Amino acid sequence: MSITKSFEDEFQTLFKYELAPYPLSLFYAIGMRKTQKSAIYDCFQFVNLEIDNTNTTYIIDGGYLLHRVVQDREEIFDAIFEKYVHYVHRHFGHNGIIVFDGYSDYTKNTKVAEQHLRTTKISSSSDVLFDRFMTVPTNRQHANTHNKSLHFNAI
Repeated sequence: MSITKSFEDEFQTLFKYELAPYPLSLFYAIGMRKTQKSAIYDCFQFVNLEIDNTNTTYIIDGGYLLHRVVQDREEIFDAIFEKYVHYVHRHFGHNGIIVFDGYSDYTKNTKVAEQHLRTTKISSSSDVLFDRFMTVPTNRQHANTHNKSLHFNAI
């Protein structure tokens, strides 16, 4: 309000509308609205630059890897882990650091709220004790946040 206020009489007109603690367009009754992520790409302009990547370290989102590395049914964890390593080396070289989100359930941020919405849509699963030679029937073990963190720690 202080930025838009230039005259005292204009200041009075600002109070004609109800003020809210957060932008109402971002939220609805259940929580934060989902957006189409691809819509933001229209805001960026393509720039063609030659970049020297010889001394580059890549920080890779672990959640991104979960969607990029194809996991066959009934595959053992050792083979899955090897696929992750191969994918990172092939696409990012040996200077890659994989980071998995470290948000606890107690953190109040949009990432935790989004994860909570995702996990409530999927039926819960029991805890699994991971071992290098066990087979993984599906990706559903990630519905259980404890299993997901164990899997990430193993990677």
